[in-house]
Amino acid sequence: MMELEPLTVDIPGLTRLLGIGKTQIYKLMSEEKFPEPLPAFGRRTLFSVETIREWIHSGCPNREKFKAMRGKK
Repeated sequence: MMELEPLTVDIPGLTRLLGIGKTQIYKLMSEEKFPEPLPAFGRRTLFSVETIREWIHSGCPNREKFKAMRGKK
């Protein structure tokens, strides 16, 4: 049976996906060098897997540049 890839990922999932620690992810977020999370779902911080992959393929630009590249101001 084909396993579906998740559409969203939380912070622990990001550590596995990106191969970096939580501290580094939080640092990138606080410095606005990481894409914005999705709107809040309770206490969990979730990110779109598609957005994270697009950010990586774009060269990991800072948040403002990434938004501009995607045409979102």
